[in-house]
Amino acid sequence: MINTHDGRRFTDDVYATKEQVQAIFNRKEISATWDNVISYRKNFYLETPLKDTNGNNYGICLTRKVMTDSYTLQMKLMNDLIDFSNLSKASQDSFLLKRKNLALTAVLKFQGTDLPSNDFLSRISLNEIESIPSQYFVIDSYSKAYNMNFFLNGLNLESLEKINKKIIGSLENDPINYRNREPNDVINPLLIPNLQNIPDYLKDLFSLLNQEEIPLLLRSLIIIYAFDFIKPFEVFYEGTAALFAKNFLSYSGLRTAGFLLDFESIAFSRSKAFYSITKESEKTLDLTYFINSVLPYLMKDEVNLHFDIENAKKEFENNIQVSEEKQIDENQDIVLTENNNFALPVFPTSTKNETIEDTAKKLREVYPQLKRKEAHFYAGHCTIGLNYTIDQFRNEEKTVYETARTSMDDLAERGFYRKEKLKNKFVYSPIPMKED
Repeated sequence: MINTHDGRRFTDDVYATKEQVQAIFNRKEISATWDNVISYRKNFYLETPLKDTNGNNYGICLTRKVMTDSYTLQMKLMNDLIDFSNLSKASQDSFLLKRKNLALTAVLKFQGTDLPSNDFLSRISLNEIESIPSQYFVIDSYSKAYNMNFFLNGLNLESLEKINKKIIGSLENDPINYRNREPNDVINPLLIPNLQNIPDYLKDLFSLLNQEEIPLLLRSLIIIYAFDFIKPFEVFYEGTAALFAKNFLSYSGLRTAGFLLDFESIAFSRSKAFYSITKESEKTLDLTYFINSVLPYLMKDEVNLHFDIENAKKEFENNIQVSEEKQIDENQDIVLTENNNFALPVFPTSTKNETIEDTAKKLREVYPQLKRKEAHFYAGHCTIGLNYTIDQFRNEEKTVYETARTSMDDLAERGFYRKEKLKNKFVYSPIPMKED
């Protein structure tokens, strides 16, 4: 009988390597324990089309934690997208520029180039500089590629090739910049496939990206891992991987939110710890080790992203409030004239909730015969030229239809509204106070 305790402990609580389990028990011989771990993980294991250099298929262990984290992150990003779409156009543009500048900064750090001022970086992002210093050619090309929706017509190899061409500044008719030699990378220890096999590996990667059993965010991260061992292009495959991941998420339904995540910092990572865990995935053919090492970074990035959107939203709302308050200050002492658009004589013309309540109270002091809901409805629905209905009263004052009808008729009889029949229903329009 399989001992599931070890499996849960070293899979669900922490996705441990064999060496880590050996360290926990402080002994080399852990065969029985490790067999239990592997047996438990088989319950969640899914083979992928992606292969290593020996033709063996990679797999991924879709544990409860991995699935929960990835789908939760996806839902948060969808909510962020909704909040983002509710911002003003100016706020959206400002926010997108900030996130794009973060991406360009990651590219510059990878190159070892001195960081320019924020103003200079923004001008490159906005394509406002005619003469660019040579050390910034790469981010200028990256900026132009960043703005393009490469997968507009479908997820395919041709679109991926266009990304790399745009990043390195090649023309559309230039030959494909596939790797034509064995790279001399002393930092990245992953084994690389033969040159002639690169198209086959990319084909396998595209097959994996269509494997819907794997959550969307995990597939986008696997792009980074795959590029780190395939190294498909001669130069700047890391930047191509980052933009590929962004475009893939955007194409797959996250739209703008796909471009808000910081894939650049993952793709350009050159740390020993990063390649130690990617080597573990290569050795075990288990992509889960890599996923568990980078997914927390995306989750943290989403927290920062959400925080920035909330700040942008508050700033947007504050601007609206300031504008409304300014308008109230300008109009609050104005007495009704023939050009005024409200039927009330000298009450404030704002329709903010607190002002409506105050106006309704004053109305009842002047017209004590009005019922509370009648005064409240009229205070917020007294714009000359607009028509109001019984259903509006019923919905907004939370009454039954008959009460709404008698209330609107009472307001009409007392001279607040003019009652007219429009097709098969009655409408009520405010009467200016100068009229009899």
